Amino acid sequence: MTETSETASVEKASFWLRLIPMIILAISLWLALHVLFLVAAIQFIWVAINDEPNENLLRFGDSLSKWMRDTAAFLSYKTEDKPFPWKGWPEGEGETEVELSDEPVAQPEPETDTKPKPKTPRKRTTKPKS
Repeated sequence: MTETSETASVEKASFWLRLIPMIILAISLWLALHVLFLVAAIQFIWVAINDEPNENLLRFGDSLSKWMRDTAAFLSYKTEDKPFPWKGWPEGEGETEVELSDEPVAQPEPETDTKPKPKTPRKRTTKPKS
């Protein structure tokens, strides 16, 4: 066998070996999306009741979104680095970038119709000639 055909067969084998992690990660990513929706809903309710986000949910949501980003990068062939469970779970940060305020949200003012209305042409009535 030549060196070129050996390299091609190794690449072909690694191509097919990537399929199993891709299937596992695609299913996991689909499940993680549902978990993220659940975390967002719980966090929304928490903020509605306590006027501040839950730090544990912030950290978990951040780490989950980092894992989802890493997984999407692997599935789309952007990287060869496999995410969790092949490497450690990403660290989440607990600080929020959103500041909650007690001030009411400003409502946009309704638009007034300042445009002139188009004139409709009048129909001419002609008298029949007698």
